[in-house]
Parts: sequence; structure tokens; C-alpha cells
Amino acid sequence: MKLTIGEQIMIHRLRANMNQKEFAKLAFPDLAAPHMKVQKIEGGRQTPTAEDLASIARVLSLTPGELHNMEVTVEVAQHSGTQISEKVLKVVPKIRTYLAAMNAMADLPDESAIKFVIA
Repeated sequence: MKLTIGEQIMIHRLRANMNQKEFAKLAFPDLAAPHMKVQKIEGGRQTPTAEDLASIARVLSLTPGELHNMEVTVEVAQHSGTQISEKVLKVVPKIRTYLAAMNAMADLPDESAIKFVIA
């Protein structure tokens, strides 16, 4: 399951323990109301530019490419024992479905897991 860029940014921000306002001030210090920009991006009402993504990634200590690779990030976090907070699960309900599929796949033998991924 692929999350939107806004959902991915929100998850990374929450993982960094930043609220929207403090994150926005760091990512867009030159804007009069930076939190409005972040709110629109995270809500899917505004597509971030390449410059926006670079600024957001810098604040989150990520590369712009890592912002687009949430499935891998979630999978690695799940396999390394890191748990996603209930707050994130409530905000981004699609993650719960993805993690349930990952957990189901983890219980399958390797041959069945490959068929599960391809299907």
C-alpha cells in the first residue's frame, strides 16, 4: 500500500516528536503562516514542490527520496522491533492495514510469502 506524500511527511514528523507548528517554523521559516502550508501538504490539499521536499527532508534529517519510501520505512521499523504509536495509527488508518498485511506475510513460509506479495 502506498501512502500519499502528505501522509508520509506526517508520519515522519510525528516520529520526530514535532507538532505541526514547530515543524512548520523549521521547514518554512520565511512564510508568515508556515503551519498552514504544512497542514495543506499533510492533508493532501497542496502538492509540495521539490524545494518544499528538500526543506522538509532537511528538518526531518532525511533525504527527499526517503520521504517517498514509507513502505520500506514502515517495514524496517516493524522488523527492527520499533512500534508505531497509536497516535499515528489513528491519524493515518492506512498504516494499520499495511502492518496487518506485513504481519500476516511474516507468518507465511517463504514460498507463500512471495506469492502473497505478488498477488
